[in-house]
Amino acid sequence: SSVPQILAAARSSNTAVLLDADGLSLAAADPGRVRGWRAAVLTPNPVEFGRLAAALGVDARAPDALQAVADALDGPCVVRKGSEDGVAVRGAPPASVSVAGAPRRAGGQGDLVSGATATFLAWAVAAAREGGGAPDTAAAAFAGCALVRHAAAASFRTHGRASLAGDVLAEIGPAFGREWEREEEGGRGA
Repeated sequence: SSVPQILAAARSSNTAVLLDADGLSLAAADPGRVRGWRAAVLTPNPVEFGRLAAALGVDARAPDALQAVADALDGPCVVRKGSEDGVAVRGAPPASVSVAGAPRRAGGQGDLVSGATATFLAWAVAAAREGGGAPDTAAAAFAGCALVRHAAAASFRTHGRASLAGDVLAEIGPAFGREWEREEEGGRGA
């Protein structure tokens, strides 16, 4: 099977997917492949976002470009990765992930955002199955972006401007643990 056929099969079964890199190229070549697919998450970097926006007739430089792309796609969650990550779905105000990260993004950090978001998306799908609803793709995307920003900040404290994607990756587990502990403490009134 070809990738477009696999994508079509996933869509016809309403399988949750995360599209990055070549998957985004397919979406930009034919936005109809993902239009209306509420279980899809697209994670473009600035260049990929520009291609997707152009395919939808949206000016990628416009202040409301992220929301305009999400609205034009009418379903998928769009995560614009960059110095400030943005998350948007149709019908909800876009969210800016304001968690402090590193002052310099390591090459490959966008791949970590996509991987972390895919993990949270899988958990959102499992929660939706138990609860009988649709997966919260925006929450999954926000969590993926925030987690990697926490890990990048920790990596930068250790490695400074020499921080690499592998250094950020090594901080994902500890960052998740620290945030979980803070959440647990907050729940106990601490």
